[in-house]
Amino acid sequence: MDKPEPIRVIAMLKREMKKRNLCVADVARSMNTSHSTVFGSLQRPTIQVQKLLEWCELLQYNFFKEIAVKLPYNDPPDADNSPVVQQQKRIQELEMEVAILKRTLKDLVAPKS
Repeated sequence: MDKPEPIRVIAMLKREMKKRNLCVADVARSMNTSHSTVFGSLQRPTIQVQKLLEWCELLQYNFFKEIAVKLPYNDPPDADNSPVVQQQKRIQELEMEVAILKRTLKDLVAPKS
């Protein structure tokens, strides 16, 4: 299997900063940290997950989702255990039950020959 293209998270951060016309000083102020800390973070090739979460909150942008879309892998096998899927299955079960009850009621009420 071919190695996937590297995901350039720092480039994503810089892109979103540029879209919002934010400079390093603006980010540092918002994150309550020093200019050199933010500047240094933007020079590194990687970023810690917790720091990326802080960036998501600051910029109101889901970098994790953008990263996930770029990954060449399938969803986890337990992804169908989401509440929405469970709710859809329950709705199907209830619809079947309603259909059975309607037939039963119809049979009970129908005149006998």
